[in-house]
Amino acid sequence: MFKKMAQVMVACLFFCSLTAVFAGGVDSGNGYWLKNDLQFGFYDQSFLSPNIPVPPRPLFWKAKHKVDSAYFFLYQRLLYHTQKYFSVYVGADVAPLRYKGTTNMAFAAFLAIHLYLFRVHGFSPYINYSIAGPTILQKSRWGGSHFSNSFVFQDMIGAGISLMPNVPLAFGFNVIHYSNGDIFPKNSGLQIPFEMWLSYSF
Repeated sequence: MFKKMAQVMVACLFFCSLTAVFAGGVDSGNGYWLKNDLQFGFYDQSFLSPNIPVPPRPLFWKAKHKVDSAYFFLYQRLLYHTQKYFSVYVGADVAPLRYKGTTNMAFAAFLAIHLYLFRVHGFSPYINYSIAGPTILQKSRWGGSHFSNSFVFQDMIGAGISLMPNVPLAFGFNVIHYSNGDIFPKNSGLQIPFEMWLSYSF
């Protein structure tokens, strides 16, 4: 088990190192853009409701199973941006997921877009969206349920507020969905209903 986890982590690090090479030419000189982003998020149903509504299909999907709690560790690298309002990131994340007293690990790679609603120094709200990020789960059976297989896809939608260029921080929330996209027979899916996060850019 640990050997497999180590292999996945090495693959994620290799993926991120490649993105650093391809993104080396990004111009981030206007103060709104920094190339690297580290993010930490969490969810716990003891004080956040698991029944938060999500956007309708085909924009996003619902899942039969919802985690009891989760932590989310994310790194993303800026690939492309316009002057102010649109950007594309590539990255990887690791998420320990808790469900019915058992823990599972998710390792994912993804592409994400950020669309800014407006730009004010120190307050820039945006919508972020990522779909079909390839993901490896440590377990396909956990919490007494067989909800999918070990290879799934990660979908993520949310919103944030950037404090750039005054402070290299942002905060916000995501809804995160894991499923195999119906390419395998069993696909009840799994969801993090409302992940709150804080990020640091450099």
